[in-house]
Amino acid sequence: LQSTRVFDTQDRTNLVKAFSPLISHTRKLPMMDPQRRQVDELIDLWCRHPTTFVPDEEVNFVSESSYRACLFRIALRIADGGLTLDRDRAAIERIIDWFNSWWPEWKDGFYGVFVRLQRHYPDDLLWDRVRF
Repeated sequence: LQSTRVFDTQDRTNLVKAFSPLISHTRKLPMMDPQRRQVDELIDLWCRHPTTFVPDEEVNFVSESSYRACLFRIALRIADGGLTLDRDRAAIERIIDWFNSWWPEWKDGFYGVFVRLQRHYPDDLLWDRVRF
């Protein structure tokens, strides 16, 4: 996940296919579990990479649940400080724009997630980007 590498659509598809089982496998592990921490660090690098999470791109995700699991985990990374509004603003903006490009039915269940993030990490300019 070197920041100088430019990922194309196929690369992004392959990354999601690789991350999906890692996210699923580690989601119930304690936060301090070494496996969970390694996956979280990879997620942080993945989010920060400037050519990931491209809005309006048809990426061959494994399933709708892959989209959802990925975004829930990213929200957890914001909540636990792995991703921060100051350091990772460009990445979070890109992820929000990516979320905005989803089909409306895939967004179900995320309203509360964004409300909680906005309440705990106030930044109207950032959270006002979110569209349902």
